[in-house]
Amino acid sequence: PLASSGIGMLTWVTWLVLAPLSAIGTLMDTSVPFLFTTLGAVGTMLLLLPISLAVVNLSMSMSGRWSLLFGTGPIAFASVALAFLLAVGLLEAIGAIHSVRLFVGTEWHNGLFLWSAYGAFTMAALAFTEHALPRLLRREWGGGVLSAAQLWLIFGGATLAGFALMAGGLAEGSLLAQAAGEEGIDAGLLGYRVAALLGVGLLALGGLATVVNLFAAYTSAERADYAIPGQSATASAGH
Repeated sequence: PLASSGIGMLTWVTWLVLAPLSAIGTLMDTSVPFLFTTLGAVGTMLLLLPISLAVVNLSMSMSGRWSLLFGTGPIAFASVALAFLLAVGLLEAIGAIHSVRLFVGTEWHNGLFLWSAYGAFTMAALAFTEHALPRLLRREWGGGVLSAAQLWLIFGGATLAGFALMAGGLAEGSLLAQAAGEEGIDAGLLGYRVAALLGVGLLALGGLATVVNLFAAYTSAERADYAIPGQSATASAGH
């Protein structure tokens, strides 16, 4: 159970309020009043609040069980997802500053998207899968070589691709400030894009490991019967 259900509810409510507000900050049309875009930027910065509340609450819930972080089970996946989410929230808050937004290029936002989609949300989905799949299939599975492959390939791929694209965004902003032409920008960003491509390749291998893991869990795992509360183990096993 969560250390604090109150903090959990506060996290959900603050995210519900601030997330739609932060979307206003992405409007680039000059006809949008400055007040609204400023509110959007403030909302983006304040999203750090629910993210921090989630990290604190789940960290408190892990008290006495920190060794699980170093395995390949659901806790490891969920912890990596939270780390990515906190990093994205912090970088989005920095990027919401008007002067920073004018300096960074498109690749910066692509890198943040990769960290959000593949680092935070994909890792969270895999944490849920690692927890729920053995129970849904009633099979002994999870935490093996394929789980480790998912964890490290997707973590490594998202980290590499995101870093490369965000670094490319900073380089792109610098090249734009120097009034470099399109060919000069493409040449300057080539190395960053190659590194990002390698990271995306690792993500694809992690996806392949996930598919194989799901297939193997269904076809190869040993069946595991369990007792339903209120019944004897013999009755729940069908004997």
